[in-house]
Amino acid sequence: YTGCSAQAILLTTDKVVSKKILKSAMIPTPEWLTCQEDKGFMQGERYILKPVDEDGSVHITEESVIKGESLEGVQERLQHLMRKTNKAFFAERYIEGRELNISMIGNHGHPEVLPAAEIRYIGFKERDKLEILDYKAKWAEESFEFKNTVPNHDFHPEDGKMLKLLEECSKKCWYEFGLKGYARVDYRVDREGNPWVLEVNANPCITLGASGFIRSAALAGLTYTQIIERLIDEALRKA
Repeated sequence: YTGCSAQAILLTTDKVVSKKILKSAMIPTPEWLTCQEDKGFMQGERYILKPVDEDGSVHITEESVIKGESLEGVQERLQHLMRKTNKAFFAERYIEGRELNISMIGNHGHPEVLPAAEIRYIGFKERDKLEILDYKAKWAEESFEFKNTVPNHDFHPEDGKMLKLLEECSKKCWYEFGLKGYARVDYRVDREGNPWVLEVNANPCITLGASGFIRSAALAGLTYTQIIERLIDEALRKA
């Protein structure tokens, strides 16, 4: 089949396992904690509460970001969400800053990095809203969040150093997780310009007209047909 192996998809679907792999490879990812592991707790920091194995911002709302007043308080919130949804949750240190993603497509087994995309949150601060890609921003088409969450591919020259860091970090993720065919890495870049990997997506959406991956590939000069042909060629090459 095309794309990443079942093993790569399994490793990246479990976000806690992914973060452990990132940390062991010295790839920057925000500190985290679970109900069983508490080494990532820092009192007074903000945390975003996420499902361990969901995609598409399921169960992510503005209320998902909390202040870590105490370890017990954060873990109680995790337990509450687990009881409510029957899903495992973890708490990740919330990074204030820019949100970007890097898409990659295979090229003879190696990653070809496509033009970067940044998520712009228009008018969120003026409404005292958190700049996060929550469920509303992704799926509720009539909501303020959906209408004012805008992808951007135009960068200033001074962003060159940051984009180079993201490119190199994304390539490292490709090899560390054994990615194939196509993938995407999601980032927050803090106010000091440091990139933090939020998630490695081994199976990003490639639906025509609805996919950030496809938009980035188009900016690299690839048509939809060429993308599909490339994925098939990569699958045949590794067969």
